[in-house]
Amino acid sequence: MASKIPMEAIEEGKPVWFEDPRKAGANEQLLKPAKDVVRGRDQFKQRLQAFLKKSRGNADPPKTKEDLEKEIAKYDYSNLKNEADNILNAAARVNSTYNRERQEGRKKVGRIAQEFINSFSEFLGVYSGIVNIMKGAGQIYGEVAYETLSVLFIVVVNKSGNDSGMAGLLQEMRKSFPRLDDWTLIYPTPSMKQVVAEVYKEVITFARDASVYFTRFRTRFWKALGNPPAMGIEKTASVIHSKLAEVTSEAMVNLHKRNQQIQLTVEESKITLEESHSTIQRLESMLEEARLENEKYRQQEELEKENEDKQRLETFKSILEIVTYPTAPSTPDICAHMLTKAFDCHKKNHYQYMTRTLLESLPAYKSWFASSESSVLLLAGETNTNARAGRGYTHSWLSPATLFAVDILRENDERGAYYCCHPGARTDDNDLDTYLAKDLLIKLSYKLLESQPKVLRSKMAQLQSIVTQPFWTLLDPQKLENRRLESWELKERQRSALATWFSLLREILEELKEENDEGKFTYLIIDRMDLVEMKVSYFMDELVKLVRNENVRVKILAVLDTVRGEWDEDLGVVDARVLVVQGLDQKPAGTFGHASPI
Repeated sequence: MASKIPMEAIEEGKPVWFEDPRKAGANEQLLKPAKDVVRGRDQFKQRLQAFLKKSRGNADPPKTKEDLEKEIAKYDYSNLKNEADNILNAAARVNSTYNRERQEGRKKVGRIAQEFINSFSEFLGVYSGIVNIMKGAGQIYGEVAYETLSVLFIVVVNKSGNDSGMAGLLQEMRKSFPRLDDWTLIYPTPSMKQVVAEVYKEVITFARDASVYFTRFRTRFWKALGNPPAMGIEKTASVIHSKLAEVTSEAMVNLHKRNQQIQLTVEESKITLEESHSTIQRLESMLEEARLENEKYRQQEELEKENEDKQRLETFKSILEIVTYPTAPSTPDICAHMLTKAFDCHKKNHYQYMTRTLLESLPAYKSWFASSESSVLLLAGETNTNARAGRGYTHSWLSPATLFAVDILRENDERGAYYCCHPGARTDDNDLDTYLAKDLLIKLSYKLLESQPKVLRSKMAQLQSIVTQPFWTLLDPQKLENRRLESWELKERQRSALATWFSLLREILEELKEENDEGKFTYLIIDRMDLVEMKVSYFMDELVKLVRNENVRVKILAVLDTVRGEWDEDLGVVDARVLVVQGLDQKPAGTFGHASPI
């Protein structure tokens, strides 16, 4: 006969989750998350001391489930009565409270506060199962949990005003709890005990953070502006959801273990197989329902976050005041079409033309693409004017290299952004009323945010502060109107403004690296950097600073027409992260490279 699976300790036919730590054999390590949060009890009460005294005088917040239910009953009767049978199982107690309040005057609350009260009551009903388990290790765990929830309840009904977010968070968390009355009978393994203790801790952490949040003056200030700062309580709520998913997953594994135990028990005690299967199927069905509920919540949460991301992106786009014009410098396909028109197809057999083969044969490009570090590659050279379709065109024969680079990135599913400083037929063919360098950095930044809008969840405030500082508009026409700047003053303004514009891009790149677990690079492709309307060396210096910043992972490829601008680099600072290929001048066909179409 197969050997039995060892059972956990059992008292009166029920599994023992946490023993009183004073008893021998109690597992202190499993209780560590709960102990950590209990230790913060006094500090939390001290932070809320002024508010609690103002709200309750010298009366302490409730420390038991029963007393907390009484507190809830003071604020509502009709809704709580409907929930009492299924959630709080305290109808008689609530009815007594109601009768008393009818004589003394029941507290009245608004509709949104009422929604919170209902959600809080339902949440209390499911979370109390976790608290009851933890009380096995000592009454202190029950007191801390109910006391903290009591404070949260008191704070929100008095301070939250028209905020409906808390009710929604509690409602969603409630849905993630296992929806079966006897789930605590499932085999309490060490790993199951661990996640239960962590859920206990995270809920209390959530309640404390939310209580402090709603009692701060700054909170009400931000809410008045309609732009509250990121709330740690939402992050904690997500942690709770993930921990509850672990509870469900662990319970499912343990059910299969229990299945094997029951099969062995059937052989020995002659329990009918039909009865054991019925028990297992019932529990599996309930756990599957809980799993589906968790998955439904996860999908709903992702959809809500995506919608919020889109709204933040639109808001930030309006703050950036992005200028759009028909030539679309951020669209590679449109720029490719213009390049095809700029170079006469009848002359392609007479002059060199940039091809993908030629680009990939350049040693500097190979080093740049294969590098495991951030780096910038600058391709610089002159274009033969006779190779163009006409004198009205001023495009560079090197520009197709940027388009081939985009194709390669697409094929490898790499993240990046492209910008062409010469998207039209002429160099001035745009509707910009500001420096092209500023438009370039705004468009690159926005393109990255568009592909990863979740960056704004944590960076919205920082990015907005950059865009609203004085240096951001230092070179705007209205700032320079009726002013004649000395050469040195203009240069200082250009450097200061450029550094500010680059700081926007740097903040985004730093966040992308932080979120990127695979260590992938972000690629920036810039065509015709010589047209940035300031010294190329200023712009190139900022690119060099960017690739030497250890907090970002970025690779930059830039094309420069040396007829219009050059980088007066200090060769002493050029290293493996700064690759410069100069002298790539267009020559007659056969001299260098390939005479293939663009």
